[in-house]
Amino acid sequence: INAGYKDDVGSVFVGEIMEFEHAQGDVDWVTTIKAVANMDAWMGRWVNKTYKGPIDAQAVVGDLLGMFGIEVNTNQLAKAKTYNRQKVCQGKVKDVLREVVVRDCESRLLLRNGQIIINDPKDGVQSGYLLSPETGLLKVEEEKDKQSVDTDNRPQQQKQSEKEEPAPSHQVTALLNYNLMTGDIVQIQSKSVSGSFFIVECQHKGDSAGSEWYTHLSVRPA
Repeated sequence: INAGYKDDVGSVFVGEIMEFEHAQGDVDWVTTIKAVANMDAWMGRWVNKTYKGPIDAQAVVGDLLGMFGIEVNTNQLAKAKTYNRQKVCQGKVKDVLREVVVRDCESRLLLRNGQIIINDPKDGVQSGYLLSPETGLLKVEEEKDKQSVDTDNRPQQQKQSEKEEPAPSHQVTALLNYNLMTGDIVQIQSKSVSGSFFIVECQHKGDSAGSEWYTHLSVRPA
């Protein structure tokens, strides 16, 4: 799905059609499509392989990605790790990669627009875009503190391994901007906020009439 303004158009979603439906309205036929990121099919596949030690985590990750033909944008682990005895990889590819990349190597594992990105959580995938009222910034809201009771019975080590990003500090609304994606560092300038921010979550939204097309961001200081 491509979106933008005038000659500045780019991709906001790359995926596969899972379901579709044709329905006749009063005047036109309407096609409704349900699609998912095409990475989901690959990352949900099962792997069962044992690597003899000593072997580096980087080699394990590279072999797993090559085994399933996953398109790689960046593959740079933040922390080196060597498995001296052996490394057993069993389960869904996404779970195995999360264990090696996030837990063992303290790195970020990010899927977006049909590509996988592995890098240091302190680094952004892209940086330098300026978001201001002149470039489509509409609203910046400070994230309110949330209190909750943890009733999750998963092991603490597993919970910790899933904390890939710190909690966002601001919610940002802008005119739809395909340049902005999860993992990027964006420069925000407004009356209340100014500085570099890491995009924790990005969502592009629009209605069928085409009158309201927005990009919603959850960000934290970079």
